[in-house]
Amino acid sequence: MKYIVNIIVLLLLTYQTAAANDTSFWKQKDKRMHFAVSAVIATTTTAYARNKGYDKTESFFIGFGTTVLIGLIKEGIDGRRKNGHQETDDMKANILGAMSGALISTQFEWKF
Repeated sequence: MKYIVNIIVLLLLTYQTAAANDTSFWKQKDKRMHFAVSAVIATTTTAYARNKGYDKTESFFIGFGTTVLIGLIKEGIDGRRKNGHQETDDMKANILGAMSGALISTQFEWKF
C-alpha cells in the first residue's frame, strides 16, 4: 500500500500544465471533476471484478481499462459537440483518476 500511495502522490505532484497564466492543472475545477469521476468509476469497476473472483492484477486492468475506454468515448463525443475541440488535459485527468481508483481498489476485499 505504501508504494501505491507514493506513486499516486508522485503523479499528482509532478503533473502540472504550463498555461500562459501559470494555472495549475489541479486548480481547474473541470480537471478535478474528471479525475474524481474516473477514480470513482475505476474503484467501483475494480471492486466488482475483485468481488467476481478476479485476482488483483486482472481486476486492476479491468477497472483501469473500462474507465479509460469510457473517458475516450466521452472525449470523442465532446469533440464532435465542440467542433472537433478535444482537450487532452481532460483525458490525462481521466487516466490519472482511473489509475488511482484502480490501484486503491485492488488493495481491499470488497463485498457487496
